[in-house]
Amino acid sequence: VDSLTRIIEALAPKAAFRPVAHRVKMWRSVHGRTNPNRAIEDYYATPAPIVRILLDNENFAGRILEPCLGEARVVEHVAGHGDERRDFFGITERYDAIVTNPPFRHHVAFIRHARKVARHKIALLLPLNYLTGKSRHDEVWMDRDFPLARVLIMSRGVNFLTNDPFADRLLASQLYCAWFIFDRDHLGPPTMQWLDNHPLIERGK
Repeated sequence: VDSLTRIIEALAPKAAFRPVAHRVKMWRSVHGRTNPNRAIEDYYATPAPIVRILLDNENFAGRILEPCLGEARVVEHVAGHGDERRDFFGITERYDAIVTNPPFRHHVAFIRHARKVARHKIALLLPLNYLTGKSRHDEVWMDRDFPLARVLIMSRGVNFLTNDPFADRLLASQLYCAWFIFDRDHLGPPTMQWLDNHPLIERGK
């Protein structure tokens, strides 16, 4: 963990994370909205390699808030340290950026509030199919005050059910995700970039 922190400090020396705890239990399956084994509140720890691949391709500076820290505290360990433990929707003070893996079913509410809190940038890890949908198109993606600037698409699906979110490699799955980057200063339509996360996937046995 210390070596990872040094790497990230070199990549983003001005970043200082302020995480908020989101402590819930994890179940063993993520398939299907009505699946009784689905994680409570859609909590799945963000694997450390997925955080690192974001920071390899996107710059952050200033005060950075992670509002869905969770028990694993992956983003805090990989990208900085902080001691804030509060309900995200109760936060009114401003941060320079927000980086998080929100509960997927509450992503719209997270985006709405993040736009009130973040001064410059928001990075959300979401399923790739969230690019579609009429309501998201009108309410989320077409906002011009704090627009969607970039979609960083990972080329391989990632299994978020892992006993070690700090492992260097992850199991593959059919859940394809992307980092959705909102930038208040962005002009024009969003761009797409493909990230090769194949080296992060465990080989089949």
